[in-house]
Amino acid sequence: MAASTDATTDRADRAAGAIMGVLIGDGLGMGFQWYYDLKLKEQDFGEWVDSYVDPKPDGTHGFGYVSKYRYEQGMRAGDISQLAQVCSFLVQSTADKGGFDRADFLSRLDALYGTLSGESLSGRYTDGLYIQTRAARLQGKAWGVDTATKETTSDGCVLSVVLAALYDDPAQLIDACFSLLEPLLSDTFIVQNSIIFALVAQALINGVPVSGLGKAIIELARIPEHRARLGAFDTFLTPSYGAVTDPSGTHTVFVEPPKNISLLFGLDCQVTHISPCAYFLVNRFPDDFENAVLSATNGGGQNVARGALTGALSGAAVGLSRIPQRFLVGLKGGDDFLKAATAVAALHTLKTLPSGLRVENKAKKIIGALSGKQLLIPDDSYGYPKCSVFTASGADEATQKRIEEIQRMLPFPGASGEAVSDYPNMLNHRFTFGLFLPSTNTTMEQECWTILGKARDSAPEAMGGIGMHTVNILTPKPKVGTPAEVATYRDAFLSGMESALGTMKHAQPQYYLMGMSMEHILESFEEVKRPMDAFAAKLSGQGLATWHEAAACALRKFNAKKIAMMTPFDPSGMQTAKKVFEQMGFEVVSFIGFGCGSTLDIGHVPHEAKVKAVEVLASSAPDAVIQCGTNFSMLPVITEMEPKVKVPILGINQTLLWYALREVGFAAKVEGCGRLFAEH
Repeated sequence: MAASTDATTDRADRAAGAIMGVLIGDGLGMGFQWYYDLKLKEQDFGEWVDSYVDPKPDGTHGFGYVSKYRYEQGMRAGDISQLAQVCSFLVQSTADKGGFDRADFLSRLDALYGTLSGESLSGRYTDGLYIQTRAARLQGKAWGVDTATKETTSDGCVLSVVLAALYDDPAQLIDACFSLLEPLLSDTFIVQNSIIFALVAQALINGVPVSGLGKAIIELARIPEHRARLGAFDTFLTPSYGAVTDPSGTHTVFVEPPKNISLLFGLDCQVTHISPCAYFLVNRFPDDFENAVLSATNGGGQNVARGALTGALSGAAVGLSRIPQRFLVGLKGGDDFLKAATAVAALHTLKTLPSGLRVENKAKKIIGALSGKQLLIPDDSYGYPKCSVFTASGADEATQKRIEEIQRMLPFPGASGEAVSDYPNMLNHRFTFGLFLPSTNTTMEQECWTILGKARDSAPEAMGGIGMHTVNILTPKPKVGTPAEVATYRDAFLSGMESALGTMKHAQPQYYLMGMSMEHILESFEEVKRPMDAFAAKLSGQGLATWHEAAACALRKFNAKKIAMMTPFDPSGMQTAKKVFEQMGFEVVSFIGFGCGSTLDIGHVPHEAKVKAVEVLASSAPDAVIQCGTNFSMLPVITEMEPKVKVPILGINQTLLWYALREVGFAAKVEGCGRLFAEH
């Protein structure tokens, strides 16, 4: 296997940093919140406030009555506002429950409401969202759409940061955020922008650098399901605009001092005015929590929310370990907050198995040996199997002792905290691939198993114990003899991919193969690449071998530039396949298409016909012969004809499996599977 690292390394630090960043940013701004006249703020506190401060009982600004009220209530330097207080409820709830529990969080809000009067000057100062939801609850309304408000503030962003710390998968985060915000916010646009902010925080927590944020979020917009839920493409663009402050950019925008970014986007409370300031400041200070957050809080107006949002992003970017210690020490209740935040961050290091056990998540991250991409490799043995061994009641003492011996071989955590079983799958004890195939394909799985068998026999220590799980993508109309039939087949395949993924995940494979030639059903390389990239984005960081990537990589191994193509496609499919490979940078010097009338017919093309086709193609002096169509059995042809024609023959099934094995680190050479496996 390739060199790997613990997938949770540093993530917990960044997750805790994001949560504590919210609380610290809020607390740093609380003492001088809502100064809309910056001259008055400087008169009362100076030009630059670099620590927690008491609210002034005699402030002269328009919201001086709020400062006076807070001072009279005993709030002092290091206290947090109600915004962060409610966030801390969600943090503590998540820590206590071992995950997001909406009902528990809302019960804590109900408890808070019991201490409030329903007026603004109540509690730590109560904002409109909580005044309105409290009133709805007093009217007997159940938590849900009936309690939601039309507020446009940043509360949704702040709360969603906790979920960003909990989940590393965007789809899971989006689902959880909608559930969390449903009883609080009814404005779809505000909810969508709040969730976009959560996705930005999640990306940083997952290790995306600040410089890559814009691209990462825009890539999410290319996934139709996310667009359908989160609105227009433009909504996904907002986080990328913060990069205009990057000095290395094409058009750099300087705001000096940086705290004045609040004057550009607005001093008020609306989330669409506050979140752009946070995006700007985390780009302006990508490695500097102190200056990012203090620029937010010193900008006046709704500096508490601006500080909380900036603190979340900056804390996610630098991690808890790089937040200045004085900010942690000076935060009232900081020890308890830190304990809860680190507990939430640690939840990501646990996973729940199908049996219900929660065990340490021992997933690894590796760098793909061929692609250079970072890949997540889930662990599929720790915590398995959960067994409670038994026999017939009334068994004699000797039998019962033997049953107890068997049970000791299969420990799992119980009331006394026994050790955890750690047995691999007995057949796929080294690795499990997930193979997607059209439902009419009868060839690829068998060819892959043949190759895996030869690999096991030739290098048992290095290549044994590798298996696969296959899931079909439904293609109920297999006729592909005309362009119209191909279009029908294409639509069925593309629309069935997501459902197949849901089925595949039940078996928990560690890496995926897409067993399909896309180049005959889509008309350009970009069109082939787009759905594959969107599909890969749904794999939570796990890898996907696709034909266009595997073929290009294999051809480069042989330094092949001129290729001859053999396909089962009709003439129009052959032409688009030729065009796709030309757009990939290869010269197609000859081709033979078999014009199969259906995808089932492909599996019946005889060996002799394929051998003759290879002879014809090899006469055009290509650097390599490639074959498309995963139902087109090619391995016997490759082993017979490569020695005769003296050029490599790359079949799609062989090449896809070669790419997948090499990508995750299985590098042993294999005989009997063609030059590709024997030489590379």
